[in-house]
Amino acid sequence: MGVRAVVAAGWAVDDQAAKEFARRFYAEMLAGQEFGRAVLLARQEIFSQFGAVNTWGAYQCYGDPGFSIKPMERADDGRTFVAERELCAAVLKLAKRVRAADKEQKAELSHRLERMIGAAQSSWLKSGVTCAAIARAFGALGRFDEAVTYYERVLVAEPASASVADIEQLANLISRVAAGKPSRKSLTVMKRSTKLLQNLAALGETAERLSLLGGTAKRLAQQALGHARMQALKDMTKAYENGYAVAVKNERSNAWYPLSNAIAGKVAMSWLPGAPKGVAADLDTDIRTLRDYVKKMSAISDFWELALPADVRLLEAAVNGQLSANERKAIEGAYRAAGERAGTPREVASATGQIEFLRDIARSSNRAPIKRLAASLEELRKALKGEDTK
Repeated sequence: MGVRAVVAAGWAVDDQAAKEFARRFYAEMLAGQEFGRAVLLARQEIFSQFGAVNTWGAYQCYGDPGFSIKPMERADDGRTFVAERELCAAVLKLAKRVRAADKEQKAELSHRLERMIGAAQSSWLKSGVTCAAIARAFGALGRFDEAVTYYERVLVAEPASASVADIEQLANLISRVAAGKPSRKSLTVMKRSTKLLQNLAALGETAERLSLLGGTAKRLAQQALGHARMQALKDMTKAYENGYAVAVKNERSNAWYPLSNAIAGKVAMSWLPGAPKGVAADLDTDIRTLRDYVKKMSAISDFWELALPADVRLLEAAVNGQLSANERKAIEGAYRAAGERAGTPREVASATGQIEFLRDIARSSNRAPIKRLAASLEELRKALKGEDTK
């Protein structure tokens, strides 16, 4: 049944003797005594006090005689872990707290997670369930390198326990880590991310899976050049378009997400030499569809839904190929307003991802207006990040 040790009475026992056995046995175990020794001491105790009854011999004990529940020390609110399940619960609770944490609180949570891991038994850190929880926490903290390390452990854990969501997140974070370290090697790493997601999509296409595939292609496009960049943009747009089709079919409320990214992919392609003919033909229709999603939203509480009007204005500026100073300030204000209502500093900062993508592709255009647009997008990014815009 998965337990390390069992104590069971083989016959009816004397109540007072049984009470004394339990008292001594648990006192020893909680003091860190080994199972076999704790049983022996408890038996000796009741034999000396209640030798006239045979209760001392009634207890049948099975398991590892060297097992103990001696608590491990850790510098985390003065508490201790005595079981792997307790560690998992604490790590997942920490991951949830990250969402609303400011920079200082996030740093403290990061240190706390490290202390938890440092105090864990080595066998726990080979468990797929525990490693998945730790990976999720590192991912929430933005420590993607560590998150990837623990998701990799999930894949090779025995017995196997990796969920599809774990593999999706591994592929997503592999791509994110590579994007943050531009190099020839990073392009190879992104291809691994693409392969993982393609294999999952072969099992079944979901809007989430296809959007992750589109996101990997999107990051690849930001790093690639020439023909490779155009191909990545095509792959990005196709993945997001397919994701949008699946989301609509399944009546997903966030179908606007893959649609907005498909629009970004089309716009980006239209800026570059060798763009497919008619790539921008349906952009006005797509923007209207996106605006319809904004109109249909009700009881909004999610930051990304609140930020959608700003996303739409950003994409309209990209379609028009220009972003005035007034419009730039209006978009910045819309993102900040969304953040004040339901977001966190991290989410507001994350909203700059689309801006950075459009900026990077616009910079490589040979059209002067688009290059000017790139400069305006950079000003918007700096403003949202709180960087000096002078």
